[in-house]
Amino acid sequence: MLFLLAVKQPVLWLLIWILQTIGYYGVLKKMGLDRKRALIPVLAEKTIGNTMFETPYAFWHPFLISLIFAVFGLYLEPYRDRIDAMQEAIGTIFLMLAFVNYFGYLIRLYRKLCVSFGKKIWFTIGMLGMPCVFLMILGYGPAQFLHGPVFPLREHCTKQMRWLRSAFSFLGFAAEAVLVIAAGGSLVLDTLVPWPLVKMSVEEMHADTEGLVSEGSVIRREENMPEVYERTEPVLPSREKYFPDHDDAESAVVLVYLIGSDLEGRYGSATANVLQMIDASKQGSGLTFVLEAGGSQRWFTRGIRDRTAGRYEIRDGRLKQVQELDSHTCMSGGEELKSFLLWAEENYPADRYMLVLWDHGGGFGGGFGIDDLNIRQEGGTIPVSEIVSAVHDSGIRFDLIGFDACLMMDIEIAYELEPYADYYLASEETEPAAGWYYTSAFGALAQDPSIPTESFAEELIGCYDPYNVIINGYETEEYTLSLADLTYVRGAYEKLRELYRKQKDAVNEAEASFADISLAASSSYVFQNDEQVDLADYLHHLKTIDFDQSVVKEEEADELLAAVKAVIVMRNQRSAEGINGLAVTFPYRNYYSYTPIYRQLQHFGMKEAEEFNNIFCSILAFSNQKESDSINALVTADTLSEDWYVKGYEAYVTTQPLIDIEIRENGPGYSLVLPDKVWNSITDTRQVFFQKTDGGYRYLGSDYPGMYDEDGHPMISADGYWVKVGGRTVCYEMTGFREESVGTVYTGYVKALLNEAEEILLCIEWVPESEGSDSLRGRIAGYEFADDEDAYMERGRNQLKPGEKLEFLFEYYDEEGNFLAKQTDGTPLRVLSPGRLAVTDGPLGSCVLHHGIVLTDVYQRTFESQMTETIID
Repeated sequence: MLFLLAVKQPVLWLLIWILQTIGYYGVLKKMGLDRKRALIPVLAEKTIGNTMFETPYAFWHPFLISLIFAVFGLYLEPYRDRIDAMQEAIGTIFLMLAFVNYFGYLIRLYRKLCVSFGKKIWFTIGMLGMPCVFLMILGYGPAQFLHGPVFPLREHCTKQMRWLRSAFSFLGFAAEAVLVIAAGGSLVLDTLVPWPLVKMSVEEMHADTEGLVSEGSVIRREENMPEVYERTEPVLPSREKYFPDHDDAESAVVLVYLIGSDLEGRYGSATANVLQMIDASKQGSGLTFVLEAGGSQRWFTRGIRDRTAGRYEIRDGRLKQVQELDSHTCMSGGEELKSFLLWAEENYPADRYMLVLWDHGGGFGGGFGIDDLNIRQEGGTIPVSEIVSAVHDSGIRFDLIGFDACLMMDIEIAYELEPYADYYLASEETEPAAGWYYTSAFGALAQDPSIPTESFAEELIGCYDPYNVIINGYETEEYTLSLADLTYVRGAYEKLRELYRKQKDAVNEAEASFADISLAASSSYVFQNDEQVDLADYLHHLKTIDFDQSVVKEEEADELLAAVKAVIVMRNQRSAEGINGLAVTFPYRNYYSYTPIYRQLQHFGMKEAEEFNNIFCSILAFSNQKESDSINALVTADTLSEDWYVKGYEAYVTTQPLIDIEIRENGPGYSLVLPDKVWNSITDTRQVFFQKTDGGYRYLGSDYPGMYDEDGHPMISADGYWVKVGGRTVCYEMTGFREESVGTVYTGYVKALLNEAEEILLCIEWVPESEGSDSLRGRIAGYEFADDEDAYMERGRNQLKPGEKLEFLFEYYDEEGNFLAKQTDGTPLRVLSPGRLAVTDGPLGSCVLHHGIVLTDVYQRTFESQMTETIID
């Protein structure tokens, strides 16, 4: 452990070095060896080892392997303050491996040295514990060196035999070194990609996207929202715009609150966008970017130093620091955001202001921004309440406020920002790591500061889809970006308040109304954090499912729908069906994480939303907690003590849980015996598979049922095919689907171990081969870390790299369903070309499958049918 202490305490390292030098000097003198080598203790140990050991590999083997481990460890800088916990842990492990490996050599060396000086075993133990002290006793005490080489070379060996032995030793060592470098290097590179590689990637992306302009790929309000324009009574704004035009504007300032976090530290994503800002500012003198940047371990932008926070301006194609901040400045705090806004307004007067907040986003409940340097103790992010407070206290009226972050286009956030801006730009869904494309739209603003905001936004949103195609290498409809006209949002939210009141009254009056609301939510487009649904899509489904209008009258729902659609001026062209530009917070799937949302609702006085969600989540929590067969029972055990939990609904749910669901043989499969009333309460159906092995029942995962009976209900069936990655059978869990222009894209994940260290979820997508085709092709869309609670906040997914190793994970159970173990399939898969790693639906071969149907009802209770066995031959 002295090695690790020495790294953190240079004075201690110097003291140890001096004492060891003195000790080795005396020992080498008594042995008649070169005393000057004592100045470098490692050289002294090598010199003594040449006398004590038969071959020089006795020293070189542990020394070089330890050196490799030490280089890996020191590269990860575990001794630095405020670095990523995982990086620190892995770096520390490598340093410990270096110490342990070389310490093994010292154990052998010191034992032989003590024997040569006539010392007993206790003296050897003392040397291992306090080498500095005992080396000095050995070198300057009465003990004498008793004999020469303890293990001389075997004289009877011929020269050829000695040469062969040396050659084999060298080849063995070389092979071991290659394995250590390959395995350790892969882990290190995944933890902290070297600066030159990241810089090269950023520059390549910058070159690939240079010159990109909008292709006009936006959906405008009048195209997609006919309800707004077909009404007898038009939807009207609640106020006049603060800036009805900018005809006289000669200067524009864009304030960018840029928290680099891991997006910059790992991928250089912030630098990519800063380079685009620099390019935009070259196009005219009317634009100035004013940045506060920090919160990242590393920066790849020339002019921004690692592990620092500062304020910068970008003007006329140049980035300049104008104020250095304390390195302990936590950017995940509302007070720091407020300080930046006040400072910027004072120092950069302009005719129009825009505000961009750049980093991770988690929606109304999750907040925004993760400072990797100075981690915020409560929650980690800036709550929406603090963001709104900072904007309010700044006194600035913004032309536009935008989040270059995930999941921030909530009606709740838009409503709270309405008093401070005319427009709001954000994404309902997750964003790619590359974020927005800044060059084209902001370049137009630099050339003409009087450009209308909607024209500016049309250029920015219009670049979003082609930009993502360049970045990802393929077309996708999972990314969103939309522009909200905040002068319409107050009217829409007031109508939404009334819907909350009606939903609360309907739930209190009838259990069937709860089921209608739950079914509408489960049928709507739900976003990555499972806490937000598309508001317009939800209203469409509520109208359809609430056919008796017990929750809301159809004309009232239409009025709200028209008001909601009037808010969104435009959105990107390539977004999945069910996405309309504005989300609402509704944690019906994720009710056990409702507490942060509840706190925000309370803070903003959103009484109607709070009361409805409190009741809705309380019903879900209690109905899941009391049913021992529900998967969520353990999760919800503590929710009954939350402040939001409303007592009095313990007897609300009269629908009985689905226990011991019978099955009956039906042709090539089995049907579930359930009445139609029960089927009407089911929100999710999937089939689960277990493969019988000598080690127990191996869980293969879940997928959509492959067959349906004459009533359209799912059946238990098996065709002997299952998901394979790189030709290997994997544990695959379906997660959902989205409707795109080419057809339905199905999604799921595969559990795997990456580089023998990190448990990950490989994100799998099944895409139609062509528009309207029933044939699907699988692809890996990236991966997320399995233990990352904030994975839904990730901008873009991590991508596999050539040379990385995958081991696929499986869980094993006994016949009674008791968990036995979780282990890999035992056959590592080396990733040679990530883009060509095949995802297929292949045959399992001869085996026995144990499978059944899992149902989720409107109360989020999950139950399993009887299981059946199928012999696959």
